[in-house]
Amino acid sequence: MGPMKIVEPAGYENYVLQREDKNGAPEILIAHVSFLVGYHYPKPLLQQVAADLNAQLDDEDQGGTPGSDGAATRAAVRAATAARGTAPSRRTARRGRGTVGGASAAADEGGRLVETRRRRRRNKAGQYVL
Repeated sequence: MGPMKIVEPAGYENYVLQREDKNGAPEILIAHVSFLVGYHYPKPLLQQVAADLNAQLDDEDQGGTPGSDGAATRAAVRAATAARGTAPSRRTARRGRGTVGGASAAADEGGRLVETRRRRRRNKAGQYVL
């Protein structure tokens, strides 16, 4: 899929998205916020990046037979030293990063795509909650 533009929120962290197909026909779909990734670059640069990614994928498709990723030709790698115990993490404070952009970020019409990420909450037992 190519770049998409958020048209409007659809409720429950879902958004109505619009993208133009290769033949120019607009395609409208609804996606959950967990599927959205954003890039803050001008539109011509995004088109160049998309073309580069497509070229990379085409190169990967042409190299080798299906189902072989070159694992049979690689030599086995063995560790030269014994594994040591890992040191405990010294980080005690949480990151001070915001969760999601405000309403002004979703209404931005200036050639930007949205970037959101879900807030990861924990319950009393310390487990992540959806």
